[in-house]
Amino acid sequence: MVEGARCRSRVVVATTFMVAATILPRLSRRYAEQNPQTNVVLRDLRQAAAVEEVRRGKSNLAVLALDAPQPGLRFEPPAEDELVVVVPPGHPLVGAGRMPLAGLVDRSLMLLEQYALIEAMVEAEGRQAGTPYRRGRRR
Repeated sequence: MVEGARCRSRVVVATTFMVAATILPRLSRRYAEQNPQTNVVLRDLRQAAAVEEVRRGKSNLAVLALDAPQPGLRFEPPAEDELVVVVPPGHPLVGAGRMPLAGLVDRSLMLLEQYALIEAMVEAEGRQAGTPYRRGRRR
């Protein structure tokens, strides 16, 4: 080691575009301030690919929005999100306030594929209530 050289470590973080654009700038800036000798590398990946990168050791960790813990990995939720429904003005759900998932059973939901668990939960609520769920579109 050369005397006076700055020793740098590297942390590779796998994440999705949405998390990288919204949550990670603030977190990575704070981490960099607390750990100036560490180089943080962000990898913009789809959710499943980010999980796989951690499994294979290509990334040190992943910061993602997940429905459930992944088998074989340590899972630490830093926060919990609320599920919200976005509807246009004049829709019957405008002003409905908080509602159980059963309140969505008779609605067609448009969800990203990675959130299929939410749709499955709504479908289960429908079965329990005896009301069939209408499957929505997937993106």
